Amino acid sequence: MSPVTDEELGRAKNQIKGNMVLGLETSGSRMSSLARQQMYWGRFFSLDEITAEIDRVTPADIQSLATNLLHPDLLALTLLGNLGPLKLTRTHLAC
Repeated sequence: MSPVTDEELGRAKNQIKGNMVLGLETSGSRMSSLARQQMYWGRFFSLDEITAEIDRVTPADIQSLATNLLHPDLLALTLLGNLGPLKLTRTHLAC
């Protein structure tokens, strides 16, 4: 598995931060976010704290997480619908 590039990671970080800010535009979504923070962590996090943690993520962090979570021998695939002559084997799913 090849590591994520700095450019890819930068785009992902910007997307996450943008979605987070847009998601806090309404009072309801802000209150939901605060309630989740209180329930999960027992405290509230400022937007600056959250974005700083997002910015701290490195390509090595992503690689480590992927290595720990994604095991090719545990992959599963579900297909629904008329697949016609399509035939897949485990070798098609190999990483």
